[in-house]
Amino acid sequence: MSQTHHDQNATILSRRRFLKGAATGSAVAVLSPWEMVEALVAGEAKDRTIRGVGVKPGVVAISSNENPLGASPRAIESVLRHMGSSNRYYRSQSLVGALAHYHGIDYKPAPRQPGRSRQAGPILMAAGSGQTLESIAHTFLEKEGDEMVAASPSYGSIERKWEDNKGVVRLVPLTPDYKHDLDAMLGAITPKTRVVSICNPNNPTGTIVTHDEIEALVDAAPKHVLIAVDEAYVEFVEDDGYKTAIDLAATRENVIAIRTFSKIYGLAGVRVGYSVAHKDIHERMMNYHYTNGVGLYGMVAAEAALQDAEHPRRSKELAIEVKRYYEKECEGMGLEYVKSEGCFMLINLKRPAKPVGRQLAKQNIYVADAERRWGLKGWTRVSVGTKEEAEAFMTALREILSPAL
Repeated sequence: MSQTHHDQNATILSRRRFLKGAATGSAVAVLSPWEMVEALVAGEAKDRTIRGVGVKPGVVAISSNENPLGASPRAIESVLRHMGSSNRYYRSQSLVGALAHYHGIDYKPAPRQPGRSRQAGPILMAAGSGQTLESIAHTFLEKEGDEMVAASPSYGSIERKWEDNKGVVRLVPLTPDYKHDLDAMLGAITPKTRVVSICNPNNPTGTIVTHDEIEALVDAAPKHVLIAVDEAYVEFVEDDGYKTAIDLAATRENVIAIRTFSKIYGLAGVRVGYSVAHKDIHERMMNYHYTNGVGLYGMVAAEAALQDAEHPRRSKELAIEVKRYYEKECEGMGLEYVKSEGCFMLINLKRPAKPVGRQLAKQNIYVADAERRWGLKGWTRVSVGTKEEAEAFMTALREILSPAL
């Protein structure tokens, strides 16, 4: 037997062993990039053991808008380098200074004085953007019956906490093209309104509103109304004309921009977020906001991730590539979708979403039920994954929906 034939037989045997292991759910060795390519050539993604970063082999976790590439290598290295200091409190303001520089904000954190509370500034750290959103609800709902205005469907974090505290939420439906209707939201403001919430890009639709539209709302709204702009997915936006609301938050007295390291930077598990706003807004929030909520690992990981331009670039490129794949597959199946500027996509299954989700889960593929979470009958929201995970999802979805297509 020639060496060429020997190598070909070895490759075929390797593929068969891999596919057999995948089909039976047995553990297999971690594949090298070359072996992953071989497995891809051997068959559809659903016939392989998918190895997503941070999940068990064979699980396709595309329900929570997590970064399929994992964390920045620089962030991981920084955490490992600081593990020997885990027994010490981390009091550095280095990350706040790095964020000020990153956003072009003229601010240098003052050293903390012993025995004195931390002073508010234009940047307020949080244990993920969720902490900031809840702090906004606690801070600006001053009495029972106070109102806020929000789009529907949207992420809904401030809205849920607002209602928990006996506030009133005025929901404004999205436009027919699934965007925030800022004119209608402005019209929904009453003397009792305390907050207007904008998620941009919006979750779950992935649509955006322009900077000019947000600025017009800010200019027209009463000055006592806080305009909260949640920018969790801003780094994924493809639109060249898009502009963040950070400049408004840094210069106006009634705007707050909320950011997170959970998405583009892949640090969801360590919970790091922050807000940019006038110091008086943060001063009020600090009555409810635990300012030491981000620990050593989160701080050093976030600061290192901020210096890693390559990882966000790769993450965005992957998201764009996978979204184009989703679009092509949906069009091939005749499924409506909403073109997304985030790291996820909303897909109309044209049938109840819950049974489809259950069938996908039987194949260890997990997506978000938009019907249950946002009342979007027949819709599902799917995060971008790796190309292999995306292929696995679409292959399984096509088989599940094929009788109805």
